[in-house]
Amino acid sequence: MKQRCMCFVILLVFLTDLRFAQADAIIVTKAMTASTIAEVYIEDGVIRLELEIGVRDLNAFRNLLPDELYERLGHAPQPFPEPSSGRRSPS
Repeated sequence: MKQRCMCFVILLVFLTDLRFAQADAIIVTKAMTASTIAEVYIEDGVIRLELEIGVRDLNAFRNLLPDELYERLGHAPQPFPEPSSGRRSPS
């Protein structure tokens, strides 16, 4: 009985000793530290892209921002050019 109790105590100490603990999996992605994240969803006939643009990357994505925010960040307005009629002028 004494030997059985001692085995139980040793087993208990062994199982609870953190030095023997091992991780199952460690997953590290750049999304954990990225300031901008893109999520792409592909569904029936639709591809949807959601961007979370971080402050560090605002300048790189400034052309995607709404005009009001683009101008508030100090950029000059850039209206779309007038569409051409598609006809070539005679030369």
